[in-house]
Amino acid sequence: MPNASPSSEQPVVPATGQAAQKPSPKPVRPKVGRAALACLGYALLFIIAFAVLVAVLIAKTGIVTIPLASRLYHGPQPPRAVTAETVDAKKFYDSLSRQLTAEVRAGKKPPYRVTLGEAELTGALRGAIENALDGAGVTAELPQIAVTPDYMEFSGRFIKSGLRFDTLARFRPQVRDGEVTFDLARVELGDFAIPTSTARSLTGLLAGRDLGAWRLEIGQAGLTEIRLLDGKVELLMTSK
Repeated sequence: MPNASPSSEQPVVPATGQAAQKPSPKPVRPKVGRAALACLGYALLFIIAFAVLVAVLIAKTGIVTIPLASRLYHGPQPPRAVTAETVDAKKFYDSLSRQLTAEVRAGKKPPYRVTLGEAELTGALRGAIENALDGAGVTAELPQIAVTPDYMEFSGRFIKSGLRFDTLARFRPQVRDGEVTFDLARVELGDFAIPTSTARSLTGLLAGRDLGAWRLEIGQAGLTEIRLLDGKVELLMTSK
């Protein structure tokens, strides 16, 4: 048998129906430019700054405590702290009556002068607040009244369901036709001043009555004028 020549070998042909495998395309990775990264960074900074601002504003109301942000909170600052014991309405009225009786017995002519110090006013205030908030689930901490020649000032903290409300209100009492009205000059909640009209509505809602006018009478004597002095109030009264 003759030997086969190497040149006579035939190339191997793929079987019918088998297609040649094509290489898979490489994935295209999106290119992020420096401008896009800068915009993303600015957006994150804006979100962080806005969150910090909101946290500081809430913290400065004093209603809740926020870590770090509450370090910026100061709260209302009364001119001085007033120490007093709680006095109920009857004892307060009796104190006024005794002073008025002493003026009459001393032969003094009207108007009769009745003087109330900050401690007496604060004690009566605390008694009134206890009665007003009884059963309301609200706690009052060290409410007080300070008096200057220009205004009377109420300050105190109220706590409700873990929320704290540090308040301060400056007002000037006026007597019109025997009735006492209170002209609000300034109201603060935490570190912020709030409109006096809003404060007047909230105060009236809390007390359950209109705070527009009050009448003070002791026996046959009615109130004609209120004078503000440093640390005390002087009531001028005349017989009706």
